[in-house]
Amino acid sequence: MNEIKEFFRNFDVKKMSRRNFINQFLKVSTSAALFSMFPSIAAATTLSEWKEGKRFNFDDAKIKTPKEIRANDENEIGEALIGEEGLLIRETYLEFNRRLETRNRTDAVVIHHVGNTNKNINSAAIHRWHIENGWKGIGYHFVIRKNGTIERGRPLHTVGAHCYNQNEHTIGICVVGNFELARPTHEQFRAAERLIGAVCNLYDIAPNEKTVFGHKDFNSTSCPGTYLYQWIPDIIRNAKKFI
Repeated sequence: MNEIKEFFRNFDVKKMSRRNFINQFLKVSTSAALFSMFPSIAAATTLSEWKEGKRFNFDDAKIKTPKEIRANDENEIGEALIGEEGLLIRETYLEFNRRLETRNRTDAVVIHHVGNTNKNINSAAIHRWHIENGWKGIGYHFVIRKNGTIERGRPLHTVGAHCYNQNEHTIGICVVGNFELARPTHEQFRAAERLIGAVCNLYDIAPNEKTVFGHKDFNSTSCPGTYLYQWIPDIIRNAKKFI
């Protein structure tokens, strides 16, 4: 509880709005609770810190060697870190082979599926595929696994590589699976709703049909697959609950 004591010792209520006070207190108290429950977790990262690129130095990162990426695409990697919107997001420590550009504006979310397989692959596998394609690394900002686990892909504050002519202003979310052949899991739907709600809240975006899209809305593709695309209106409606 030392973190909470330190918070009250140092804060100046006259210089802090009520909302900021509550947000800061919740961050400190939640982190303290996490550390007491899971001593092995060395640090907690909020979505805001990802947005601003404060926590990690991704820009000068080097690509990991094949030995550093787990051979089994369905293995979990990294550790869960709490986001300020109440989301547990798995940090993947992916490294990129060239400098990533910072996104100057964010006003939309684009939903994808993996498409070429229905296996429960992880973000490290997608990262490896995209590097093999000659890209800097994974093009999506988030990956949602079959069990609803959300994994970090490309750093949130950077320009993605997921939707032609739309990368400069959008967040890319990839839901694992081939949804031309199979349906997303219930856990994936729930995770997508919460994640989109959190991202929209973070960037002051109102989730609706003009801000949340499927990949096929912009490019000539079947992505994110028939069985996911038809549920995007429901995902948008439920995402509003988290604003």
